[in-house]
Amino acid sequence: MAGERENKLINVIIEKTTNSSLVWRRIQKVDFDSNIFLRRYYSDNNMAMDTVNCYQADYNNGVIYYTNQIYDGFRELDVQPEADKAITKVSKDYRQLSYLEDAIRKQIDNPEDFLSSLLEGAMEENEIYQ
Repeated sequence: MAGERENKLINVIIEKTTNSSLVWRRIQKVDFDSNIFLRRYYSDNNMAMDTVNCYQADYNNGVIYYTNQIYDGFRELDVQPEADKAITKVSKDYRQLSYLEDAIRKQIDNPEDFLSSLLEGAMEENEIYQ
């Protein structure tokens, strides 16, 4: 995949991530253990298993993978249409994928809800003590 179609696809994934139509999570060891295609893909491409900088989102019957090999700066977007299908590379456009990574991290690591609930709890406690 290249060019305009690739950019459009990444933009759609960013939009679906931003509006939470796609829900991302970090890839875990259990994902490698249970998915021979994922394990093989990482092995064939000399990729390190990274449970901090690599993500997946379920979509229909398949999975979308975002990988970031931080030691060499290699980013990649891949899809697995179904559990018993091979993984296909969609993009390795560094610039576009950095925008996607920002959207994923905002969805996963955004502390705003946590901080808001902490503040709400503090306000309720202050009301009790006054």
